[in-house]
Amino acid sequence: MNGVPASGARCSSLYGVRIASHWPLPPELAPAADGAPDITIHARIPPAALAEVAEALRTHPSDGGWYLQRPLASGGTYLCWTGLFDFVVSADGEDVYSRPLADGAYESFHTYLLNQVLSFALLCRGVEPLHSTTVVVEGRGVGFLGDCGYGKSSLGAAFLRAGHRLLTDDLLVVEERPGGWIGHPGPGRMKLFPEMADHFFGPGAPRVPMNGGTPKAVLRIPERSMHRDPAPLAALVFLHPASGGEDGVRLDRITARDAFVGLTTNTFNDLLRGPERLRQHLFWASRVSSAVPVWRLSYPRDLAVVPRVVERVARLAAR
Repeated sequence: MNGVPASGARCSSLYGVRIASHWPLPPELAPAADGAPDITIHARIPPAALAEVAEALRTHPSDGGWYLQRPLASGGTYLCWTGLFDFVVSADGEDVYSRPLADGAYESFHTYLLNQVLSFALLCRGVEPLHSTTVVVEGRGVGFLGDCGYGKSSLGAAFLRAGHRLLTDDLLVVEERPGGWIGHPGPGRMKLFPEMADHFFGPGAPRVPMNGGTPKAVLRIPERSMHRDPAPLAALVFLHPASGGEDGVRLDRITARDAFVGLTTNTFNDLLRGPERLRQHLFWASRVSSAVPVWRLSYPRDLAVVPRVVERVARLAAR
């Protein structure tokens, strides 16, 4: 991996937690407030953890795939992207140990570290992340949810093109405050397929391939297009592929019951399934679905329709 570990851990604020890292993190991340870090990212995997990894792989060998996840005897988790990098997340979520396996771009390393890997640490700390791209319209957040391939990031890019800002792409952490629920900012990155990146950011926009298994690329988002403070949530919007409505765009409010079901299936991380995590997840989903307006959106997969979608959804922020 390009670069070397930082000589001292830099403490940044991300997803509402303080993260100290011995690897250089994206420089645009906001500095954390004073206090001990919630999560520390280490630039090596200690021998004791490597011994645990070896035992876990002996008991449950790799199936040869490019991604590997194994529980460890200590209660932690081992994560590996074959040929790229691997990580050990401690059982309490306070420590993430990392090791590059080959040279590569930092954008790819950051993409996996700052969402998939951190999601395990967040869950261990009792924080439930959503699989969402979230934009900010007139100071209020609107989060898009849906299965992979439903166009969350592409719709988020359309909002940026219309002059709105990005709160986070891919992983959203929400928190209940006295005035309601807020969404925390994520890194200034988006993952897009080439045709969407070209359409919304231009063919010359710099990008870095994620890995050899997908055509998606990582794009850095200009600082002027990022919202760096927590934003009150105006709405969560589930994307559906079918079209509807007279102009091809349909936006319907759904019940708290349907919202609860949707939220339980749109967790960012469904790999941790122990009883304690499931209780935590169901309690969290019930709280969010009863307090935040949730909508269902469908529209034709036609770029000519997208500006009307942006206009329609943006009205939710003014409600």
